[in-house]
Amino acid sequence: MTKRIATLLVPLLAACSGQLSMSGLLGGKSSSPGSSASSGSPEASSSSSSSKDSGGESFSFSDQPGMKGELLEIPKFFQGSHMQWALSRGAWKAIWLADLLGDQLGETARMTLVHWCLQGKNDLAWAACTGDAHRLDRKRLIAELDAPEARKYRTAVLAEYDALVKAVAARDAEVAKRVKDDPALAQVFEVVPKATWKEWDQFSATDAPLLAIARKLEIASQKRGPMDDRGPSRKAYAGCIEQIGPAFTKVVNAAKISKETSLVDAFGIATTPRGYIATLANYYCARGQDLGIAAALGVELTKGSMLRGPRMATIEALLAKSKTLRFDDKAYSLENFVWRDANYINEDEQLYGETGGDHGVIKTVERKGDMLHITFAKAMIEYPVCDRSEPTNSWHYDASSGNIEQVYQCVKWGAKSEMEDIDPVDVPASQSAGVQAGRFLEYHTANNKAHAVRAVWDSSKQKNLIALYGVARRS
Repeated sequence: MTKRIATLLVPLLAACSGQLSMSGLLGGKSSSPGSSASSGSPEASSSSSSSKDSGGESFSFSDQPGMKGELLEIPKFFQGSHMQWALSRGAWKAIWLADLLGDQLGETARMTLVHWCLQGKNDLAWAACTGDAHRLDRKRLIAELDAPEARKYRTAVLAEYDALVKAVAARDAEVAKRVKDDPALAQVFEVVPKATWKEWDQFSATDAPLLAIARKLEIASQKRGPMDDRGPSRKAYAGCIEQIGPAFTKVVNAAKISKETSLVDAFGIATTPRGYIATLANYYCARGQDLGIAAALGVELTKGSMLRGPRMATIEALLAKSKTLRFDDKAYSLENFVWRDANYINEDEQLYGETGGDHGVIKTVERKGDMLHITFAKAMIEYPVCDRSEPTNSWHYDASSGNIEQVYQCVKWGAKSEMEDIDPVDVPASQSAGVQAGRFLEYHTANNKAHAVRAVWDSSKQKNLIALYGVARRS
């Protein structure tokens, strides 16, 4: 069990105005087009080609043509305007968008991200983008330019593509020289990015349906697009619980869980690509259907690494190793490249973890329609607490504090006793797994009114976890 900073609210995706900048993830100022570059922070500068003399339209990375419609339904060429829009609001948002789109990412959007990553000398940004830089595909781009609305940009876009490939080659040569001079940099630019992308390639091949569901639900949680003011569609969430259920059940049962160090800790079910994406999909499904369990699931997503895709995972993996890498330049630190407003990712929704709630020994359980009415025994109970933790060799970037912190592990467990006198609660009957008299129930409360089952233990001593987030655990 790792030691985390306990906060009542850890926002990751912040609802914000169109003026909000998120580029602090790489070092400070806004990455809005036209802003001045800060130290270590690449900026989305303007680069354009014109082919009007050949009858075509000009194209600029900083001012791209858009098309009204839902993100996955418009021709892929026009995803570039979405990426430009994301970059104008910050690096973290753009990298998250690329990870969200996954195998549906269009070449123009990929080019836009790579072009941005090349503008500065931010090593963390280039490490995150290097997979895209080496997957630029001219044939795919030509196919996307065959869309009737995109054909007029063909000459200009292909010119930008060719220039971008040359720029990537130049950056590769520069990186190779730096790695030769300082071998530890190979971890930053080669070893960690390649290993992370390989892991996600394998996950994408085996779990494409899960990724597609998560993508659909996350996009559904937003406005329809930067050119569309309509809010989220309720129809998009129909049947999502049944769709996600099998994958999330596997994740819950695969997790190795002993005791909790406190009621604000995550259970650690979102620490792998499959675990994170299944939990993320369940989170958005719960939010879309207004289920109280959403914010409790958000604890899993906000207390650990943000593994939305290979780019985010590369950043997290590098930050986790940053304290153990010995660079030749003693002043060099990956922390200097971290975007400090990394919490902000999304315009329209919040990915957040809220730890309000309580716990107690169940006295009675009564079914009332779609709800369970639960009363608790008034009694002195004993539950485990960690008496002593020791630091491990692992490190973690804490998005809530903006610091890279050492991971702690409990090495000595103790017990605490307290008198419990908990008011009755009503929880959805769909979360009834393991709920019965005599067991120890931990429940979550969202917005001071909606209750949801978080965990069911055999007793307050937490020796056997019976169910988690409404899913029965295999004995």
